[in-house]
Amino acid sequence: MDIATFLNLSKLLEQTAESPEHNRAFGLKHKGCTPVQQLVAWEHAHCNNLMQPLPGEQFASGLYRLSVILGVISLVLGLFTGVGLLQYNGHAPVNIIYFLAVAVGVPIVTIVFTLLSMLWVHRSQNPLIHLSPAFWMERLVGIFFPKISGLSKDFSLTPPLFNWLVIQRTQMLSLLFSLGLLFALLGVVSTTDIAFAWRTTLQIEPEAFHRFLSIVASPWQSWLPTAVPSLELIEQSHYFRLGEKLDSQMLAHASHLGEWWKFLACSTLFYAVFLRLILWILATWGLHRALKEALLHLNGVDHLLYEMRTPLVASGASAPEDRSVPNKNHYCKSISALAPYYPVALGWAMTTEELAVMQDSMGIEIGKSYSVGGIHTLEEDTYIISQCSAEVLLYVKGWEPPVMDLIDFLEALSAHTERILLYPIGTAQEGYRLSPQDLEIWERKLQSVTIPKVWLYNAYSVSGENPDDLRGRT
Repeated sequence: MDIATFLNLSKLLEQTAESPEHNRAFGLKHKGCTPVQQLVAWEHAHCNNLMQPLPGEQFASGLYRLSVILGVISLVLGLFTGVGLLQYNGHAPVNIIYFLAVAVGVPIVTIVFTLLSMLWVHRSQNPLIHLSPAFWMERLVGIFFPKISGLSKDFSLTPPLFNWLVIQRTQMLSLLFSLGLLFALLGVVSTTDIAFAWRTTLQIEPEAFHRFLSIVASPWQSWLPTAVPSLELIEQSHYFRLGEKLDSQMLAHASHLGEWWKFLACSTLFYAVFLRLILWILATWGLHRALKEALLHLNGVDHLLYEMRTPLVASGASAPEDRSVPNKNHYCKSISALAPYYPVALGWAMTTEELAVMQDSMGIEIGKSYSVGGIHTLEEDTYIISQCSAEVLLYVKGWEPPVMDLIDFLEALSAHTERILLYPIGTAQEGYRLSPQDLEIWERKLQSVTIPKVWLYNAYSVSGENPDDLRGRT
């Protein structure tokens, strides 16, 4: 389930109108699926009805290109930011306060704002969403490169779906920026001999700064103690900018000042990368959830799901008021009620979808079902006949007159079965109820041929036999 499927289904519901029988057959084919899974499968099956390129694929393609461009920009920006913060000229040590502000302070603040924006995700005017860097980066790219931006197209997204999309992409770009910052730190430390120190105009004692850094390092303090700066290191690296010369004590411990890189690397990895990764996963989950909710609230979805999940109304054992059929044409081997189970059901000149929908509407349990006649070859029908043995329920289109091919099929089928129940049906629009006039035609035809094992379902028959009594015969 992705945003392309959502947009394609939205267009399909506006342009495609399938019959209830078709939708019910599709629902039976995906009977064990959830509503969302059925809708996704329906979209995949009907997406060829849309003009190419598909609107959803067009949107997703533009969104992908935009993501690649912004992702590269974010990664490069993180690299240059890290290199700039770690720039060392050999005269003055690198102040770790600047790097910690970007690697720890900024991620914590933005994560808090992101969590608040998730709580307000259903608001159409969400100020935290519109303050997102990714939101404005996409707008700028859309202005200067309209062919690249997928969001510049006229697609309708619900406020929660749009907000989750911005949040998820913001976390992705922030994660790439953080990775660039981490790569810059590792690259500069590996290729340059840097002296780290800390200095600030505020009156902060080394003991207080040590307590603060211990809190920052608490996530890895127990399993990586070497990445936690000691009080001694903090005291030795406290830098006071007075004149052009470094403090003699700092020069004496110059070899220890590079140990700060472990703490800076762990801080970046945990606060800027790991926490951002968790937030990106949470935002991705929220986006998928918003997609499902938006999918179920599309115009026309309720009606489509109703047709896919609700059986069509069938005649069952009830009959219209006119229950009379001329006695002179009455077929003696007729029953007025169906058994609850039949081992085999056949549909003459019917598609598998038509047969599945009709059986579903009848409420009868069927062991196996096959489509015969019509476009099927004689060899195919002969093979299906060989699969039948005891009792067979054979559906025929009652509004069409009996043909000799069907009679020949009944004779061949009777040689392999004990009983054949012929069920002439009406159209789906009539609830599969057959008119007495059409049924009379079938009775006359069966009267004219002699196939002892063939019984006729006649809902208008007052003295029809019970199917249990019928099954008791030999």
